[in-house]
Amino acid sequence: MCCQVTEELNRYNTVLSKFATADPEEWPPLVTVYRGDLQRPFFEHVQCLMVVAKEDPEALEKLVAMNTRLVALCTNHDSVEKDTEKMAAAAEVYKDLLSSINSVEDIDKKMEELGKQGKIDPAFLQISAKAYGAARDTNMSLDEVSCPHVRGGRCGAGQQAQHCSVDRPSRGTEGAGPVPSGQLLSSESGGRAVGQHAG
Repeated sequence: MCCQVTEELNRYNTVLSKFATADPEEWPPLVTVYRGDLQRPFFEHVQCLMVVAKEDPEALEKLVAMNTRLVALCTNHDSVEKDTEKMAAAAEVYKDLLSSINSVEDIDKKMEELGKQGKIDPAFLQISAKAYGAARDTNMSLDEVSCPHVRGGRCGAGQQAQHCSVDRPSRGTEGAGPVPSGQLLSSESGGRAVGQHAG
């Protein structure tokens, strides 16, 4: 039991470090990849870290800011997932993308076309990030074009999120419900829960 708890806490700390070292534009796709981990126990762990960091205002402020943004992104992620029509349409766009490319140059050209057509929306990015996470979980190589944004380990489309730095997908996002209420923190609250997450 002790080993299981330690493993879980280490996993949460690894997820936190991913967000802490990622650029702001990388966060949305990272949320998609790690949504399975971003549940009530994760946010409870973050609150425990806040208690430990209460004597370190700078560290506390960073944790509060991270927690607040993660809650908002998780809420948005779940909202997008509930729109089954958009997700289905995005899946078709992604499927068409994979069937029409043979090289990195093709990826860049196709992504530029999709961007101009307004098809690179939150639903498409979630589909892409999920596929990439699944590919990493099954040891597929980048040459198999699991993530259409990848170019040299970074996002091939300059305006898109650079989510290719993750090295371990979450346990899966199927059935992942919304972020529990009471988890939204703000700097004004000094790291304390302020009631409920953004709805």
